[in-house]
Amino acid sequence: MTRLVFNRDGGKTDEYGHMIGFSWHIQGDVIGGLVVTPTDTPGMSVKVDSGIAALPRNSGGKMYRVYCGLDAPETLTIPTANSSNPRIDTVVLYVDMKVTPSTGVTNNSNNMCKLMVVQGAPSSNPQGASESQIQNAVGAGNPFIGLSKVRVDAGVTQITYNKCVDIRDFASPGFVDGRFMKDKSINFKGYGDSSIGRNAIDWTQFNENKYSTSEINTNKTFIDGKPIYRKVFRFNTVGNGAENGFADGTFAMVDSLINFDAVLNMANGERYPNGYTNPAAPNLQYFQAKLAVYNGVQQLRYNTRSDGIALVIMEYTKR
Repeated sequence: MTRLVFNRDGGKTDEYGHMIGFSWHIQGDVIGGLVVTPTDTPGMSVKVDSGIAALPRNSGGKMYRVYCGLDAPETLTIPTANSSNPRIDTVVLYVDMKVTPSTGVTNNSNNMCKLMVVQGAPSSNPQGASESQIQNAVGAGNPFIGLSKVRVDAGVTQITYNKCVDIRDFASPGFVDGRFMKDKSINFKGYGDSSIGRNAIDWTQFNENKYSTSEINTNKTFIDGKPIYRKVFRFNTVGNGAENGFADGTFAMVDSLINFDAVLNMANGERYPNGYTNPAAPNLQYFQAKLAVYNGVQQLRYNTRSDGIALVIMEYTKR
């Protein structure tokens, strides 16, 4: 057994000793910022906004987080699109532990914190790079996190907003009974008593209670251990009776589709849930929606003879 006392009276303390206490106080990676979007000038590049992250690191079995970030936006070039098949690239933030720290360089601004675009393999059904592939790309032992998945369709010459899928895992306090905990459990055993009342918590701020057209990590996990994400799609239907649809970068990222709730809302007050057919008018009043592959691209497809606004709530894990 090793007993440790950190940073006492100028005694020697390494990176692990400095960071371990802070690391146990949070769960998740991105403290703020680091949003990935296409650059203002159309082309094969994306912008990473300023922000701070806490990157998980395993150094010889010692688990802690390395804090790093950007104090100004940076631009990354997306490699040229494949002429035949789409691919999914991953924008990664990492710390190059092979760069020698220096007391002469304030906050180690000597290119120790780095950004990289890790290419996925072009395919008719593209997958992003695996964690092991990303680790190989950034270098063994270097801590990293993914910021965004960027779908690069065949032959494109510019990246658009709907091709950038946010995969940031936001940091939050890890606590139980008002105390910080190192694991990811949250169990308010004191809930309802004098120590923490019902009105003391704004439950609407918990991700599992939020619905947004931006992707949300629900803080839940599926049976395979993967995080469950939620996203709302809102679109106007074309009531011509033909199958219609649209593509979105999210669809290509779906691994397990857990929930798919769809409702068509019409101006006259009628509401058609997914799969509804009026038995008295089956050829006039119906609404069906699904995820499908259309012309080689994953799309949300629907069929109806009614014009209205459709809402689709998806919960899913990602590849």
